[in-house]
Amino acid sequence: MTDTDDTRLVVSFYEQAFNDGQPEEAAARALAETYTQHNPGAQDGVAAFVGYTHWLRGQFPELHLDIKRVIADGDMVVTHSNLHLAPVTAAWP
Repeated sequence: MTDTDDTRLVVSFYEQAFNDGQPEEAAARALAETYTQHNPGAQDGVAAFVGYTHWLRGQFPELHLDIKRVIADGDMVVTHSNLHLAPVTAAWP
């Protein structure tokens, strides 16, 4: 995989899992069973990721993830993203 392929895989994974509400499909396509979660509030593994994503969407049905930046170096891909738990509203009238 090239950095571009890795970047596309990660971006499509996040969009499908969070924005499209299809974490099972995203995980089946992109995660290994030994998936390590970097969120301290979630467990490791595919089933835990899927369960956490469903729980999060259940708590915040209008959840949306905006990916601001993606950096790839070899097999490492880092994202800078903003998880909106509720719709964004203007700060000023």
